[in-house]
Amino acid sequence: MQQKAPEYNSSGQSREKRRFGIPATLLLAFARGVALFIALYALLSSLGVLLGNHYNQNVWWIDLTQLPLAAGVILQAALIIALSVFAFHVPRSLAARIGGALICLIFAVLAFYNTAEVFQVRNAGGVTLGFPLPFSFFIALAFLLLTFVYFFGNPLLHGKARKGAQLKPRRKTTITIMTLTVLLMGILFPWGQIYCFGTTDYKNPVDATVVLGAQVYPNGTPSRALADRLDAAIRLYKLGETPILIMSGGIDSSGVSEAVAMRDYAIRQGVPESAILIDEYGNNTEATARNTIKLCEQYGYEHIGAVSSFYHMARIKMLFLANGHDVYTRPAPINPLDRTIFPTMLREIPGWWYYWFSNIFI
Repeated sequence: MQQKAPEYNSSGQSREKRRFGIPATLLLAFARGVALFIALYALLSSLGVLLGNHYNQNVWWIDLTQLPLAAGVILQAALIIALSVFAFHVPRSLAARIGGALICLIFAVLAFYNTAEVFQVRNAGGVTLGFPLPFSFFIALAFLLLTFVYFFGNPLLHGKARKGAQLKPRRKTTITIMTLTVLLMGILFPWGQIYCFGTTDYKNPVDATVVLGAQVYPNGTPSRALADRLDAAIRLYKLGETPILIMSGGIDSSGVSEAVAMRDYAIRQGVPESAILIDEYGNNTEATARNTIKLCEQYGYEHIGAVSSFYHMARIKMLFLANGHDVYTRPAPINPLDRTIFPTMLREIPGWWYYWFSNIFI
């Protein structure tokens, strides 16, 4: 039985190739957008490390501390170059495709290793995961996608048709998809940090725990969000997991001190005043980190915990690190009655990027 010859359009593209060409083009443009985002992020992360600030930008997407310092620097430089090349020009040579795919695969393996480390600590009782999968798992999936598309992108896109015709994507379409992908990644990346990291409870022994303030009503009653934070901190104190609570908050326009209201609430719940310190100048997260670190140094507290709402935790960790001190985050339980959680998470995204960028050059 004679096999039917493929049909071609006027430009020499077979209908079979055209049907496959559209999704291949979309997938390739999406992957190039992901590559561009990661290349830019890794480049700025490396710049922050080279400038010698206290805040290690790398830990927010992949932890390379298990490697020798030189190996980590070389690998990250190779990744930046490989992804930058791929974002602006899809390599055609087999050697370039193998090299780029291999670098992406190495980072996928490292990210899966980070994921395994998190599960190991969880199984040992060191952390409780609020979300079943750590953020590093999604980083690993992104690198697996880049590994596949880096190697197969050019063959998928440039399948030979009659007379050597090739499937070339429209430049405007590619640029649009890449731009939208970078913007999408700019939302999903901090969102993943805020949720995956923010809901993780780090159960390390501490010398003191900072409780971050929120709205207090004029009569001195804590708002629902603040009451949730205080209840979580008080529970830690009563369980013996922290000997000292540091209440940090500002003074609002009506003259109500958040820190004083927080202290009074804790005392009413049975916490002795001798176990409470206050910081009345914690007008924002950055001020809280700066002030409470100085307070802890004054009293000789080396290991610090922090209690707040889960969506606040990534920014807290960032700002404590930026001020030269690590902190173990203890998120307050999610209150199903709190309808402000989703809009607050949206607000945290630009806030996360603002502090991330500002801390690169500190």
